Amino acid sequence: MFDRSARTLALLQASPPVSARSRSDTRAGGGSRQAAPCSGAAGYGARAVGGEEPPTARPFFFCPLLTLPLSRIASFVVTYQTTKTAKYTNTDSASVRGINVDYTDHGAGCPVLFIHGHPFDQTMWRPQVKALAGRGYRTIVPDLRGYGRSTVVPGVTPMDAFARDLAALLDHLGLDVVNVVGLSMGGQVALEMYRLFPDRVDSLTLVATNPMPETAQGRLARERLAARLREQGMRGYADDMLVGMMTAENVRALPSVADHVRTMMYAAPPEGAAAAQLGRARRPDHTLLLKRICAPTLLLVGQHDRFTPPEGAELMHVQVPDSIVEIIEGAGHLPNLERPERFNEVLRRFLDQARDRTRALSNTRS
Repeated sequence: MFDRSARTLALLQASPPVSARSRSDTRAGGGSRQAAPCSGAAGYGARAVGGEEPPTARPFFFCPLLTLPLSRIASFVVTYQTTKTAKYTNTDSASVRGINVDYTDHGAGCPVLFIHGHPFDQTMWRPQVKALAGRGYRTIVPDLRGYGRSTVVPGVTPMDAFARDLAALLDHLGLDVVNVVGLSMGGQVALEMYRLFPDRVDSLTLVATNPMPETAQGRLARERLAARLREQGMRGYADDMLVGMMTAENVRALPSVADHVRTMMYAAPPEGAAAAQLGRARRPDHTLLLKRICAPTLLLVGQHDRFTPPEGAELMHVQVPDSIVEIIEGAGHLPNLERPERFNEVLRRFLDQARDRTRALSNTRS
């Protein structure tokens, strides 16, 4: 685990004690979701991240998911049991919400939905699919609308459109509750899924994710980028962004990974990528959502990520009640590709614990 900075320690000392947030507790397995209901802690807003205004205290509250009937609490276990009996190895396309969503569906067991970032596609999760599929997990890995082989929709793609597409894909697959893993823009989509469909998310893994709304300057930059992508295509942008998505050292040391990242960016449809950038320019503020997240949450970030630095994950950890943080040493913005072995180890341990806790909660309620 990564040691907290002095500023984060000060924030935690000013917050009410919440045992579910303790890093030492979560490393050892932590309490069950029933034993550790969600509770508010330090406030988290745009100024808090920038260091201009200290967080304010939030009142204690109980998690609404704990009031659900047994049948709903146990739905994740039912999903796990029913998917154990068959092994899925599909690469397919689903017609949902007026578009085609291309996806892969591998393995059998506990379902995990992976959401890629911008400007990538489903292939960015190959190391994780290899590590999990067929080893107790079923991996569902779609191309978001406008990316990969999914339908490109011109205009503006807001975050809720991505989230509703994914919920419809889960309906298509007959999956009620899943673990959700998202990176960067994919993490923002994962937060939007939780906002819209909290009872469909059994656990959250947010990788290199910024929950804050875009600034006025950021909105202008994204609008300019969208225009550039439509006019010039992806190639120049991809060349400019390779170092940044990965660290310069990793670009040199991991040429096959760098080639994969570059290829994904080159292949991204410019119109789809532009529509997503305009949607992200107007993305909602998820900072107030953080304190209401009841699902176990893993916050992952690369040690050298210059887009979403580790300090942001630390501040999210202050706010998300049942959360743990892992800083992936030697990685930039794409820790799942730059350090896949360590990333997979952390993710697998977290998913195993989340699954065991869900089963225990269901057995307790029965």
